[in-house]
Amino acid sequence: GLAFVETIDGIDSTLANVQDMRRKLASLPLGRPIIAPRSSGFGYRTDPFLKRPALHTGIDFRAVSGSPVRATGPGEVVEAGW
Repeated sequence: GLAFVETIDGIDSTLANVQDMRRKLASLPLGRPIIAPRSSGFGYRTDPFLKRPALHTGIDFRAVSGSPVRATGPGEVVEAGW
């Protein structure tokens, strides 16, 4: 009856939400870009140049110059610099 149809509709809706979440999760850059130790994390720290507390908005990895680096998510490099 009606309860069965509503249950099936609820399951279909839940499956659609799960599939949407999986697509979104696949686009997040969650992997490690390089096999190297992390040298600095995200958050407040003493700025190495200014010698005062500052927000560090990235994650740094210590590696030899020229080490291979991989993209951890989809996208296009539009600018690179120091």
